[in-house]
Amino acid sequence: MAEQKDRWSTNAYQHSASFVPKLATKVVSWLDLQKDDVLLDIGCGDGILNAEFAKILSQGNGSMHGIDSSVSMIGAAQELCKDHRNSTFQVLDATQLVSKPGLQKGIFNKAFSNAAMHWILRPEDTRTQFFNGVYASLAPGGIFAFEMGGLGNVSEMRAAILSAVARRVGMEKALEADPWFFPDETWITSALEAAGFKIERVEREWRPTPTDKGGVEGWVRLMGSQLLDAITDEKEREEATQECSNVLKEVASIVKPIMRARNWKVRQLAEFYPEQHNLLGLNVNRGAKICLRLRHAGDRNQFMPIENIVDTMLHELSHIVHGPHDAKFHALWDQLRDEHEGLVLKGYTGEGFLSKGRRLGGSRIPPLEARRLAREAAENRRSRPGTGLGKRLGGSAPRPGEDIRRVIADAAERRSNILKGCGTDNLTEAQIQNISDTATRNGFRTQAEEDEANNAAIAQALWELVQEDKSVKYGSSYIPPTADNPTGNGGGSIAGI
Repeated sequence: MAEQKDRWSTNAYQHSASFVPKLATKVVSWLDLQKDDVLLDIGCGDGILNAEFAKILSQGNGSMHGIDSSVSMIGAAQELCKDHRNSTFQVLDATQLVSKPGLQKGIFNKAFSNAAMHWILRPEDTRTQFFNGVYASLAPGGIFAFEMGGLGNVSEMRAAILSAVARRVGMEKALEADPWFFPDETWITSALEAAGFKIERVEREWRPTPTDKGGVEGWVRLMGSQLLDAITDEKEREEATQECSNVLKEVASIVKPIMRARNWKVRQLAEFYPEQHNLLGLNVNRGAKICLRLRHAGDRNQFMPIENIVDTMLHELSHIVHGPHDAKFHALWDQLRDEHEGLVLKGYTGEGFLSKGRRLGGSRIPPLEARRLAREAAENRRSRPGTGLGKRLGGSAPRPGEDIRRVIADAAERRSNILKGCGTDNLTEAQIQNISDTATRNGFRTQAEEDEANNAAIAQALWELVQEDKSVKYGSSYIPPTADNPTGNGGGSIAGI
C-alpha cells in the first residue's frame, strides 16, 4: 500500500480545529467509560480526549489503545498520555484493522471514534472491511460509540472548496480528491447491521460550530488540504484557498462606508444555504447577525452575482432601522442602493483595494492625501475605456439596441425576489434564530474597529465625494445620513427646479 502524506499538524489542528474534542460531550456520554473498561479509540487524533479517558481508566484495571493514520497526531497523543501506563498508541489506517490479528481477537469491550469516520469511510472499497474490523475487535456484547459528520455536514464550505478547485482542474478531478463521506442515518444503520452490530440509537443533528482562531481560512487550509492538493500549481492553489473565504469579506467591505456613516455595526456576517430555495437573507436582532445566500439554490457550486448579494445585504441592513416592509423601509433601501451606486461610480470596489501599495511610511494617511487618492481613483475609473456605469444594483447600463423595458422589468423582478427572499415577513423569530444558528460556523466579525486605517480613510474620502455630488444635485435642502438620523431627509428637491 502506497505511503500516504501526513496532512495533520498538531499546531494547525489546535489553531483551526480545537473545537473537535470540545464538542464530543454527547458521544462520550454514550460511551459511558468505566474504570475497568478496555477501550479501542479509532482515529484518536492528538490525544486530548484520551488524556481524560486515561484518568478514568487509571482508577481501575482498565486500558486504552488508540490508533490514527497520522504520525504527528500519534506522537502528540503519546506525549500527552506518557504518564499513563494503561495507554498505548499505534500508527494505523483504520481501514486496515482486519489485517492486524492482535487487534481482531475480541479483546476490547468498548470501541470509540470521534470526528474521524467521515474521513475513514471515504474510500468506498474499504468500508465493509472497516466495519468488520471494528466488530471483530470487540468482545461479545461490546459497545461501539462514535460520532462523525452526517449528510449536510459543512455543506457550504465543502461546496466552496469543490467549486474553487473544479474551476481550475474540472469537477471530475475535484470530486475524486474530495476526502469526505457524509452518510445519513439509513446508510450508517445498514452498514453497521451488515457487520453484525445491533443498533441501540442513531441520530443526526445540526451542530452549529463557530470557527476557531484560524477562522474560515485556517479551516480550509487544514481540513481541505487534500482537496486543494488536486491543484498542482502552487499559486493557483493559494488563489483557490483565498477564494473560499473572500466572498463574504468582499460584501462586508463594499457596504462599510454606508454603515460607517450611520454608525451601524453587524457583529457577524455569515453564509447560509437554507432549505427554502427562495430565502436570500436574514437580519437577526437588528444587525446582531446577517445571513446571506451566496450560492444558487439549485447548484451549490455556483456563486450568485456579487451585485445581487450586495443588494440583498443592503436590504437586510435596512432592517436595522425598519422592521416591516413598509414605505419607510423601501425609502431607506432605495437610499442605500443610491449611495452604493454613487460609490461605484467614484471607483470604489471595497476597502482593501484602493490603497494597496500606497502606505505613507506606515502611518495614517492625512485627510487631504486620502481625498487626493480618492479623486484619483474616481478619475482613473472614468477614463478607463468601456467602464460605463459599472456594476449597478439594477443591472448594467442598457446596451445599444437593448429593450429598456426588459432592463426595467429585470430590475423589478430582482427587487421582488429579494423582498420574497427576506425572512422578516415570512418566518417566525424561532425559525429565524434556528436558521441563523446553522450558519454561524461560516461567519466572521465585521466591526468597523477592525478596519485598516488607511483603507477606511480613503473610503471615507470617497464617501465625502459622493455627498458633495448629492449636495450639488439637491442643493441646500439635502441632509446627509448620520447615526442619529440614518435616512437624512432622503434627498430633497432637485436644485434649480
